[in-house]
Amino acid sequence: MEPLAPKTLCELQRGSPLEFPAPPGETLCMPSKVTERIGSITRHSSILERPITIELSRVAGVWDGIALGDALGLPVETFSAERIRSEIGPIRSFLSNEHNPFLAGKNVPPASTSDDLQLTMAVLRAVTKGLDTDQNIMDLIASEHIEALHRSDTGWGASTREAVEKLAHGTHWQDSGQTNNERRGLGNGIPMKIAPLALFIFVKQLPVDEIVKLVTEFAGMTHRTEMAVSAGLAHVAAVTYCLGTSPDKFDRDEFISLVTKWSAKAADNTAFPQQSDDLTARLKRLHQMIAESPQTVIQEFGGGSCYVYDSLPFSYYFFLSNPHSLDALLHTVESGGDTDSNGAMVGSLLGALHGENLPGDCLYSLGEFARQVREWPEVKECHQAFCVEVARPQSPLVG
Repeated sequence: MEPLAPKTLCELQRGSPLEFPAPPGETLCMPSKVTERIGSITRHSSILERPITIELSRVAGVWDGIALGDALGLPVETFSAERIRSEIGPIRSFLSNEHNPFLAGKNVPPASTSDDLQLTMAVLRAVTKGLDTDQNIMDLIASEHIEALHRSDTGWGASTREAVEKLAHGTHWQDSGQTNNERRGLGNGIPMKIAPLALFIFVKQLPVDEIVKLVTEFAGMTHRTEMAVSAGLAHVAAVTYCLGTSPDKFDRDEFISLVTKWSAKAADNTAFPQQSDDLTARLKRLHQMIAESPQTVIQEFGGGSCYVYDSLPFSYYFFLSNPHSLDALLHTVESGGDTDSNGAMVGSLLGALHGENLPGDCLYSLGEFARQVREWPEVKECHQAFCVEVARPQSPLVG
C-alpha cells in the first residue's frame, strides 16, 4: 500500500517500464525465454513431506510476480469491483495512481510499488544474510524492518507501523507485537511479505516444529494474533507447494488441503489472542467455493478487504481459478478490495509455479517491468546466495 520514496531500493524501482511501451493498444506475448538461470537445489521439504527440487528461475519468478501484482493493484486500491468495472474496465497495463485515496497529490508515477514489495524486500535481505551467516534470522528480519521504517512508513498498516516503531526504540521483536488494541494483528501484513521465509525454510530443511516456531515469531513481531500465524503458515505452505510442483502436476484440491493443514497448526502451537473468525475453516471452504462465480466469491469474502480472513481466501480463489495464466492476477486486481496486497500474493504463487516466464499474453510494459525487477540489488544478492547453495556439496536429505 505504501508508495516507495524515490530510490528507496534502487533507482530502477521507481523508473516506469512504460518508458519502453509497445505501440498503444498493442498486446504482445511475453518471450518464451526471458533469461537463462542455471542452478537448482534439492532438499527434503517438511511442508510437502518429500524431497523437492527448486530451480533458480522459479525463485526469480516469485519476485517478478509480487512486484507485478503490487504495481498493477496500487492504482485501484480500495476500489470495489463494480467501480473498477464501470470507471476503468479490464486492467491490462499500469494505470495512473492519481485516484488511489492514499496517494492523492503525491505525483506517484504508474508502475510504482508499495509496502507489499518494500517489506518483502526487507525480509528477502534478511533471508539472504541468514543463508550466509549463523545470525538469528528473526534478529535480521527485525533489523531490516527498522531500516525500512527509516526510509518510509507512508501507507503502512497500523499493526506493522506501531510494532516496528517499538523495535526502533529498543523493544525486542518477541515483545514488539504486543498490544491492547483488539483490532491490531488482523490484516494481511504477514502473508503479503512472507514469501522469502518459505525459501529460507526450504534451504535450511527446517522440521515441522521449527517451521511453526519461526512463522509464529515472524507473525508475532508485528501481528500478534493466532489468525496472523495461521495466515503465515498457510502462505508459506502455498509458496512452497508452487515452488516444488511442476505446473502440469498442479492440483487445486491438493493445494487447498495443504494450506488448510498448515493453517490449522496455529491453533495448537500459539498462545496468541484467538479470534472468533476461523481462517482455517474459511480456507477449507475453497474446495466448494472454487466452483462459484467471481461475483459470489467477492461478496462472500468481504470484497477482498485487507482483513486477512477475507483477503487470503479471496486471493487463493482467483489464483486457483486460473493457475496457469496471468489472467489470475489481472482478475484478482479487477475484483477490488486491497488490490495491491491481493495482487502481490497471487503474483507470488504464479511466479513460484511458473518461474520467470509468467504465462499468458500481456502488454509489453509488463514484461519490461519484470526484467527490471531482476536487476534490483536485493534480487541479485538473493540469486547469488542461492547459487552459493547450488555450488555447495549437497548435504544428506533429511526426512
